[in-house]
Amino acid sequence: TYAAFRVRYVQPLCHLSLRDGTGTKVCKNPVSIGCAGISMGRGAIQGALRVLLEIVRAVAFIARLPDQKIAHRFGEDALVSQLISQCCGALPMILYSSPASPFGRKVKITAKLLGLWDRLTIVIADTLDPADPLRAQNPLGKIPTLVLDDGTALYDSRVIVQYLQELAGGEALLPRTGLARIMVLRGEALADGIQDAALLQIMETRFRDAAKHEPKWLSHQADKVARGLAYLEVNLPSEQPDLAAVATACALGYLDLRFSGAWRAAHPKLAAWLARFEALVPGFEETKVK
Repeated sequence: TYAAFRVRYVQPLCHLSLRDGTGTKVCKNPVSIGCAGISMGRGAIQGALRVLLEIVRAVAFIARLPDQKIAHRFGEDALVSQLISQCCGALPMILYSSPASPFGRKVKITAKLLGLWDRLTIVIADTLDPADPLRAQNPLGKIPTLVLDDGTALYDSRVIVQYLQELAGGEALLPRTGLARIMVLRGEALADGIQDAALLQIMETRFRDAAKHEPKWLSHQADKVARGLAYLEVNLPSEQPDLAAVATACALGYLDLRFSGAWRAAHPKLAAWLARFEALVPGFEETKVK
């Protein structure tokens, strides 16, 4: 029960004093480990602190889950809130996604480029499961969905990456004003359109028996991808990563994943650009489906 959890874990965390092997007090409140100036020479103490911090992070995560009675108890408990604040600062943002989602990948790479990756907790969502908590956060049941530390849910990927840019400040991936901003957003829209068309082809083959596939529909979507790639072969994305470049890289990565990289042979300049992007942005490899 919640009461038992509170007595067993929360209260001890708030009052515990750790001592090293000689009996010397190490830290009055190990949860305030933001006090990193403490010297801990004993592996056992370090291990204990890691366990305690993981418990608190688990509490922070549980307190954010929708439609759970125990979550409300956590969230309303002032002692738990204080504990989480001392340990972790702001609650982590929750990103509902899946490993193969190109739109989710765009958000992940953006977070890495902006130095916000550590602020995210990734939750794998099943968009086909009516019971998945995703649907309580996003009525469309689509990924990616980002839940902020105050419980506000943001969707879709274009909204989320602009929010992350605002959170990080500056103009690292998107100019603040003017035509330059519009052109980056246009490039992102083109890449997202390629991803959409590729996804629709996959969905057609995944949800319909082969005998029921609609060739005209598949051809219609494939033509969108082909025209988008032809444009990008002549009009390469920026060499410096911006939102349009990140979205394009994710679209090409998805074509590699689902269509065996068939696009590469007819688009050598674009393939070379992607290789340069991958060398410049470690997050591209880090977010690849293994």
